[in-house]
Amino acid sequence: MKSLTRIRLVNWHYFENITITCVGTTYLIGVNGVGKSTILDAVQFALVGGQRDVKFNQAAVAGGKRTLASYVRGELGMESQKFLRGDATGIVALEFRNPDNTHFVHGAVIDGYEDGRSPDVIYFVVHNATLNDEWFFKSEGVVFDTRAFKRHLEHFSFPRNTKAETFTRVEDYRLHLLNRLGQLRESFPSKIVKGLAFTPLTDIRAFVHNYLLDESLVDVKTLQAQLETLRHFEDLAINVRERIDALNKIDELDRERLNNGRLRITNGYVRRRAQSETHLTALKSLRVKLDETRLDLSRAALQRDELNENYKRANTALIDAQVALQTDVTATRERELKEKIAALDSQLRELKAQEKKLIELIAAEAKDAARLVDLLAADSKVTPPPLNELIAKPKPPISNPQSLISSLESLGQEYANDEALLKDRVRLLREEGEQIENEIRQLRTGDRETSYDSEAPEASRLRRIIRAELGLSPNDVLYLCTALQVPDESWQDAVEGVLGNNRFTLLVPPQHFNAAMHLYRELRQKEKLHGVGLLDSERIIKHARNAQSGSLATEVKSAHPAARAFVDLVLGSTIKCDSLEAMRDQRTAITRECFVRRNFTDSHLNPHFYRRWFIGDRAIPRRIEL
Repeated sequence: MKSLTRIRLVNWHYFENITITCVGTTYLIGVNGVGKSTILDAVQFALVGGQRDVKFNQAAVAGGKRTLASYVRGELGMESQKFLRGDATGIVALEFRNPDNTHFVHGAVIDGYEDGRSPDVIYFVVHNATLNDEWFFKSEGVVFDTRAFKRHLEHFSFPRNTKAETFTRVEDYRLHLLNRLGQLRESFPSKIVKGLAFTPLTDIRAFVHNYLLDESLVDVKTLQAQLETLRHFEDLAINVRERIDALNKIDELDRERLNNGRLRITNGYVRRRAQSETHLTALKSLRVKLDETRLDLSRAALQRDELNENYKRANTALIDAQVALQTDVTATRERELKEKIAALDSQLRELKAQEKKLIELIAAEAKDAARLVDLLAADSKVTPPPLNELIAKPKPPISNPQSLISSLESLGQEYANDEALLKDRVRLLREEGEQIENEIRQLRTGDRETSYDSEAPEASRLRRIIRAELGLSPNDVLYLCTALQVPDESWQDAVEGVLGNNRFTLLVPPQHFNAAMHLYRELRQKEKLHGVGLLDSERIIKHARNAQSGSLATEVKSAHPAARAFVDLVLGSTIKCDSLEAMRDQRTAITRECFVRRNFTDSHLNPHFYRRWFIGDRAIPRRIEL
């Protein structure tokens, strides 16, 4: 069982600075007006939280109309002095002991204002710790206000197993408190409020209904939803019946289709059977023709043998005539001349054939030259004069062929260079496409690190080194862009473009900044870490300055204090303008189209810095689209 051990009250009505120790069951005894209900109201506020749900002074005999502001300022109710304090900060803290003798503390710090404004409240829970006045007092008798307390507690040096949490929303505070008190139900705060009203028990049924049982109202919306569901299923049943009728019609059509298919198969068989008989008749006719052809072939073979015998006899007679001819000188000279004439005739035929081929080749080259001229004109290049001469006179002889060859070789070399450049460009584009496809696949599976590795490799390497050497988690070492949001999409390009490489500035816990800088310095040359930003969170928060009204910084949201301060520093003086004319009235300004003005000089941001988004929830879908 968890036990309340101490109650700490500072500036709570008449209790200016008091600690109440509780042991076991603690009784608050005293005459009317000594402050019993004041203490109970403090306990109630610490356990319930929120000004609407807490009912102050219900334990008093006469009741009352006390408020949170009246408790903090110390309402007196006298005409001469209505309140004990002016602007004041009150503290209510409860210390509990767990069954394992560990402790935890929870409560609230309240700022009350003399001008009647609603009090500011910040709630806190400190795990594994006992009450410590150093949490609340900046010096003797001087307490932190709500804002200073939140910053002080976030940077307070706790033991390693101690953790502090602060809340501005009462719903978050209740959720953590109910879990810390032992997974209590959400009705626990309302029962605390009811239990503090000390009224006689005259009706047991009313007591059970009001204090023990939870309210159970008739859920009209659920009944309406069920009625709509019933109507939906009735309509669905009608639709199913209509679909069944349609399916029956489809089934009838399917049976008709099957009958037609069987009839088509039968008709096909009959047709193929008739075709086979026709083919058999044709085959028999062809076999008869084959026998006749074989008979004719045998007769031709006999004639061939007879012709061979005649050829041999004629050849023998020719040889005898040639021998007789060679013995005659005139016949020999005639034979030589005939051989020369035959050789010249052969050369003439070859030359004519070559001339014909050459004419055809030149004509083809002229057509190619005409196409080449069209391509040169498309590329806005000058056509060499020899090429125009070839097109105008596509028949031999060609005047100055060497000039034509030189011009063609020059064009060939030029286009070869262009082809090499294009091939290199294609290779680079393919590599870039493969890299982008790989990045898209990893983005769709939730792997954001790939984009950072490709866009800011130096920052990615330094982040991995810091995490590995200092033993930090991914949430301890952040890119600046992951801690930012741009609600208005129309200003996203401008924010991305102005921040540029600053989007990948690394955010490390203040206590690890010096160690991270030592690593950066030692490895900057070896790992090529030049140009990576490492934000000094402690100093930039200490010297933070507010952004100008209407500046680009107002379009950026961040829950990270250091990231907020950095954005206000970098973008806080850049004024947003809706037109180029409006920029002329500013020294530093920017438009949605990324026209930027610096020191009265206008320019347009390089799209490389804002084409791919890295800030906010829209960044991943945008990078996948690109």
